[in-house]
Order: sequence, then C-alpha cells, then structure tokens
Amino acid sequence: MFTENSPKKRKSHQQDEENNQPTPKKQQVETPSRNSSSKKQKSHQKDEENNQPTPKKEQVETPSRSSSSKKQKSKLKDEENNQSTSQIHHYSSPSSQGASDDSKSKVINDPVHGHIRIANNLFRYIDHPLFQRLRDLKQLGGMYYVFPGASHNRFEHSIGTAYLAGEWLRLLKANSDPDIKVTEREIFLVQVAALCHDLGHGPFSHTFEDCFVRNNPKLAKKFDHEMASCLLLEFINDDFKKKNDFYENDKNESHILQPTELQMVKNMIKGKKNNKEQRAFLYEIVHNEETGIDVDKFDYLARDCRNCDLPLGFRSERLLQFSKIMRVDNVYKICFEKREAFNLFNMFTTRVSLHKQIYSHRVVKAIELMIGDVLQKVDSAFDITETLHTLGDNNLSLKDKEAAILTYSCFTDSLINDIYRRENEPAFAEAKDLIERIMSRKLYQFCCSIGIKNSSQAEEILDLLKSQFNNNPNVLWKKQVFNFGKGDQNPLALTNFYEGNTAAKLLDSGDICGLLEPKTFQEVYIRVFLKDEAKEEAVSRTYKQVKNVIDRSKYAAVAGVTCSAKAQSKTKKVTDDETDSVACNLNERFDL
Repeated sequence: MFTENSPKKRKSHQQDEENNQPTPKKQQVETPSRNSSSKKQKSHQKDEENNQPTPKKEQVETPSRSSSSKKQKSKLKDEENNQSTSQIHHYSSPSSQGASDDSKSKVINDPVHGHIRIANNLFRYIDHPLFQRLRDLKQLGGMYYVFPGASHNRFEHSIGTAYLAGEWLRLLKANSDPDIKVTEREIFLVQVAALCHDLGHGPFSHTFEDCFVRNNPKLAKKFDHEMASCLLLEFINDDFKKKNDFYENDKNESHILQPTELQMVKNMIKGKKNNKEQRAFLYEIVHNEETGIDVDKFDYLARDCRNCDLPLGFRSERLLQFSKIMRVDNVYKICFEKREAFNLFNMFTTRVSLHKQIYSHRVVKAIELMIGDVLQKVDSAFDITETLHTLGDNNLSLKDKEAAILTYSCFTDSLINDIYRRENEPAFAEAKDLIERIMSRKLYQFCCSIGIKNSSQAEEILDLLKSQFNNNPNVLWKKQVFNFGKGDQNPLALTNFYEGNTAAKLLDSGDICGLLEPKTFQEVYIRVFLKDEAKEEAVSRTYKQVKNVIDRSKYAAVAGVTCSAKAQSKTKKVTDDETDSVACNLNERFDL
C-alpha cells in the first residue's frame, strides 16, 4: 500500500488531475508506481471502450488521498458513535479496560451496566464453587414472592459491584493529584473485595440474618454475613494455593493474595480502616462505613430499581466523574464536587424509597417471618445453628472450619426444595406446611403498625408490648427502621466536598438547607403480625389491645397506632367488656 507522502504517488495524482481523467482505483492498487502515466491512461481508455467500469469494491480498497481522507473521517465518526454508545453503559474512564488487554480479560453483558470487561485473574474467583453458589441466592430474598421482577441474584450484583469498583478507582486516579499513586495491584485488591463482599450471605440473603440469626440467642454477635464473606474468601485463597493448576493451562498466580493483601481485602469488605491509615480512600469504595457512599450501594440501587420497576433517582456515573482523592486531616479520602450534593441526596432518598416500597413492604415482611420460622423448624435437621456457631468461633483454625464451610455452602434458596423432597420425614412436616401456606398465600396477618417519634424509646415500647402479651408466640413484633443509612444523622454532613481547587471540607450548615435537610432523617415503626390464619375479628381485637397498651402508657405522646384495613373494618365489633378487661390487666401490671 502507498502512503500519502509517497512522491511517486503524488506525481501520479498530479498527472491524473492534469488530464482530468481520474485513475480507476483498481489500477492504482494493482499497478506498480514504476509504470508510466501513459500506461495508466491507455488502461483507463481501454476500460471505457469495453464499458467495464471499475467495481465499487475495488474503489474502497484504493489508498488514494481522497479515499483515505474519507476513510479517516468515517473512522472518526464511528469512533465518536462508539464513544457515545459506550457512555450510556460505561462510566467514562481514562483506561476503562484497566491494565488488561483483550487477551487477559473477558466481556460480560450485564443488564445494568452493559458490556463490561472483567480481568481473567478476577475470573479465577468467579469460577470458584463458593462464588458460583451466589447464583442460587436471590438478591432480595422473600421479596420475589411479592414482586415477580425481583428474581436477580447475588451473583450478578457482585460482578457489577466489582466492575464499578475498578472504574471508580481508575477515575479517582485520573482526577486526583499525580503524586497520589494508585497501582494496578491496588485496583485488583479493591475489585476482589467488591467481588467477594457478599459471599457469606445465607438463604434468602438478608432474610436469613433478620429472621433467623437475630432470633437465635446462641448466635448473638457470633455470626453476620460480612464475617462469613471474609472467612469464605480466606478459604478460596487457601484453595488457590493448593490448586495452582485450577485452570489446567494457566500457571499465573496473580490472583493469589499474600497475607497482608488478604487482610487488606477483609478490611475493605468490613469497611474497617485503621485511623492511622493514610490511604483511607481504598477502604471507602466497597463499604464506606463513614458515609455510606460506595459501589455496593450504587449497584444494588440501580439493579433493584430496574428489576422492581422503580425510578432510579440519581446518576452514579456522574457522581463518579466528579470525585477525587484529597488530603483531609492528613488522610487521603474520597471527596466530591460540591454541586454533587443534591445528586448524593437523591441517592439516599432512593434508598429510603426502596426500603419503604419494596424491602419493608408489609406482605414481604410477613413472608420473611414465615421463611424464618421454616428455617427454625429444620434447624436441627440441617445443623444450621451448629454450623454457624463453628464459623463464628475465633478459636478455631481455617482447617478446623473446613467441614462447616462446605456445609454452609449448601445453605441456599434451594433449601425450600430440599424440604419438599423430604416431606415424608416427620422433622420436615411443619416446615412443609409453612411453605405450602406461602405458596397458597395463606400468610401471617398484618395487624397494625406503631409509629414512634422518639426512636431511642423503640426498644422500651417493644419490651412493654411483649410483656403485656405474655410473649404470646402467635403474635410477632417486627421493628422497622427507615433512614438515610446513618441513623438519625444527615449523611451529607459527614461527606467531604470540594469546590474548584479549594481544599476539601464538610459542608457548612448554611450549605445544607431546605431540600437537603428534612426535619427528620429516621422513622421507626413496630409492626404487629399474627401467625394464625387470623379472622378479621382476631386481627381487630389484637389491634385494640395494642392501642390500649400504648394509649394508657407513658409513651402515648411519642407513639401512635394505625391499624390494617382488615382491623379497621371490624374495630367496632370489639365489645366494651373486652376493652375493659384489657384495661384492668394493664392497671394491675403498671401504674397507668
């Protein structure tokens, strides 16, 4: 092929212009430059006499100056279109592919982020059986029984979170002072933490912890999914060391974590950072314990909104563009452009909306309570408590926990099917009946809700109610808390912002006003459910009893009771005698 700067090509081109007879592109490609221009003209005339025009295909192959210019323009246009399309699915990054080229990574078509590239050393984790287990853990647990679109799993959420972690850290590196060095190894470690942060979830995700673990006194402060995630990660890393030929033809060991790296990744998963750690930003990407602004939240908000058909109220891709690493109190932290405060506020309001409309939907909570009871009824048969107790025992080595880890890996949403397969065994009869109630929508009945203005008194009120109902096992109490992720605090007041080239700082009180500072950042409710397939009269009677307990107590000014529609329809049928008997019982127990 000739180049545009070739003297011979320029001479030929000038002769073509003088004769006003453009040379067919076929002849330019096939004819060597040593041929005279007269031969080209004869060849051109011969083509015209024979009425044989040069095919278009050959015109495209010609490297003439005009054709080359058109090709370059077309190529630039295609690149612009590709870049525009990429911005829809990808967060713009100076190196969106990272340090890996095509031969060292794979592309995944993610429904939320589009086509994303994941490095091969991360795929070593993805292809491990303990990670593949996440395919059988619903991201939203029992919510799938209420919202049919909520069928996505922890598997895709974890991959999406790892992708965002890599993109954000590369953007932070590009946006920040060049003196702040971020290595490719650090990017890899952060992505491993993001990829493995949910390894430890049990059946039906958070339902397992909320409705089984926390109701089990033997497991108090012994088990949580983050602790289990770190343990399973350590097991995977140890497995890599034993099986360096895990991939038959790949002897690369870059995926294996050294002891200090393993501890770093564990701390990233827990959001735990040393106060003396200057590179604090590395521990704020996957799990930001300080502000709650992290890639875990970015992904699950987008994914859950998409699958539950709720509008996503913020743009994480914009947020990442306007962030950088800055020195704050002698520590390097992630800071945001001041104008992104409203975008961040929308992120937190989106979280509250999801909790109110999806995560804590009253029917969802009724089903989750039933799933918790199912697990309690098969606890001894599956050794659930014993397994979790072993996992949480800090006095045992990894080798001592190996059997428990393998047992725990079988605890997935498929436990429901396992119970069905063993329906003829007496130990599973009651659990099977509960599952059939869930399937046939014969659910625990929502009775009423108690809104509490002073959240600090919620536990006292809950204890009062339980005692007044003599800890009746047929009555279930569920405390629900709605906030911005940081209790009764405004998370924006904990976030560092910068404006132009100024130093990062917390927002002044004058900057946080109006829409950015509601009157309250937390709401607390106690919901009451009845286990039996309660009739309207029973629901209404329970509501009246709860209301009398609250109205006659010292908490009447800070707590209000609202009943369900079923309770409301039958409230008037409760007799005065029943109300009086409840009041007498209260007066005997308390000085009301």
